[in-house]
Amino acid sequence: MAFFKYKEILFTPLVHSVETLSYVENEFQLLDDDTVVVAYPKSGTHWMAEILALILSHGDPSWVQKVPLWERAPWIEMDDHLQIALKNPSPRILNTHLPFQLFPKSFLHSKAKIVCTLRNPRDVMVSTYYFRKGHKDCNDLETVEEFMESFLSGEVGYGSWFDHVKGWVEMKERANIFFITYEELQQDLRGSVQKICHFLGKELKQPTDESVVENASFHKMKDNKMSNFSLIPQSIFDQTKAKFMRKGKNIGVPRNKATMLHARGEEPFSFSVDVFCLTEKANPQLGQKVGTVCLISYGSLCATSHLCLALLHGCPNQNKRCSENKGMPVRF
Repeated sequence: MAFFKYKEILFTPLVHSVETLSYVENEFQLLDDDTVVVAYPKSGTHWMAEILALILSHGDPSWVQKVPLWERAPWIEMDDHLQIALKNPSPRILNTHLPFQLFPKSFLHSKAKIVCTLRNPRDVMVSTYYFRKGHKDCNDLETVEEFMESFLSGEVGYGSWFDHVKGWVEMKERANIFFITYEELQQDLRGSVQKICHFLGKELKQPTDESVVENASFHKMKDNKMSNFSLIPQSIFDQTKAKFMRKGKNIGVPRNKATMLHARGEEPFSFSVDVFCLTEKANPQLGQKVGTVCLISYGSLCATSHLCLALLHGCPNQNKRCSENKGMPVRF
């Protein structure tokens, strides 16, 4: 896949440029009434942008049914999208996959609200692998094994998932950043919408909240050509080879079935492993039967019963919940 580097992070030249990335980092002005969706690629960006659009329109689906998602919520780091963002009236919804170190510096002096969506890295990896099949920059598709190594080493678009998450979680004490997981949205969309509304200072009552939940469902979005990216030019993404919105769920194929499924051409990725530990060098170590992801020297992410993003060393006991001063316990 064709990439260029900007400050040691990989980007695709099809939609990015050094000039745009530099402008966004150093000159782009976030407004106090902006709401920004922050997420590593394939972590629920489109879903969250749809939810925010429905909240800001008080549950009226006409906006999401008439205006393409990338015009309602443009990605500020993409060349064409930046121009849309600069022209959109306030209050704006903005999207970005940028790591914190490349995010607009104006944020530090802004009241703009950030909704940071996190997703289990196993499923990010799976979703990204399939997504790349349709991307026009992916002429040299890797094997599953090669892509896994690229992902673990951070040699993919937008860099390391681990560094990305760590950088944003370090900002968790700021009152204008809200964290939520893809898994929470899946398990309790209505409850998640209520939390997001509270963060935004919005109050939605019935039937408005029901309209938000209904129209932000995966099936509604997949059937909405303004949200499913079916309008995107084939010169950028070939939807005969892959879908922007594929399944809307986490994969989790048992590891002992991976070889058989791979032979049949089904779900070649299987990261529902007993243990998936990453050292500083990102070498996978499989073995113990605890179902935990350990981000050694980065923090800890316990996937068995909850997601805990704690800026700690090592891996805590799988059954031990993180205290409030060490991280954010979230049910998976």
